[in-house]
Amino acid sequence: MERLQRSQSQRNTVGTSTPGPVNWNGASTSGNQVAQDKVVARLIQALEELKAKLEKRVETMEGEIRSLRLMKDEAAAEVEIWKKKALRTGNKRSRIALSPGAQLKVDSQSTPVKSPGKARLLSDHAAHAWIVELHNLEVNALKELRLQELNRRRAAEQCLAEMEERMESNGEAEDGNATFQSQGMPVEH
Repeated sequence: MERLQRSQSQRNTVGTSTPGPVNWNGASTSGNQVAQDKVVARLIQALEELKAKLEKRVETMEGEIRSLRLMKDEAAAEVEIWKKKALRTGNKRSRIALSPGAQLKVDSQSTPVKSPGKARLLSDHAAHAWIVELHNLEVNALKELRLQELNRRRAAEQCLAEMEERMESNGEAEDGNATFQSQGMPVEH
């Protein structure tokens, strides 16, 4: 655009030094100059229109880029919130394995820490032993509850057998519904 304006201004200065527009062979061409000026004017106008369209397009693209960056930042914030919730100690899914990409990111503000080595292995072994002990306690408690339930069931069966013996001894065994009928309760067959 600037080149075109410079060439136009140079042509104007050349035209002022001579009495009229001059052709390369030295002949005056004022009619040809007018046609060239119209073509140049159309070209400049077309360039300005293209420039305006390009500017609009760049503005819309910049707006889209801003909105995409905002969406990316919001998504990153949601991910951080989800991680914090997931890694809370009270959460039953707190040991969710993070994706390899998330594990590879290193915090620039943190310094690297040496691996604990044997101390870590001992603490892992102690934690495993503690989990095994808790599991065994739970299994034993469940066995005890099952035994208590079986004892209650046996006691109920014994009580039922004693009641049946009493009913037989009283002569009411032939008709099991006799007790209910004697109390005035309807019995359906």
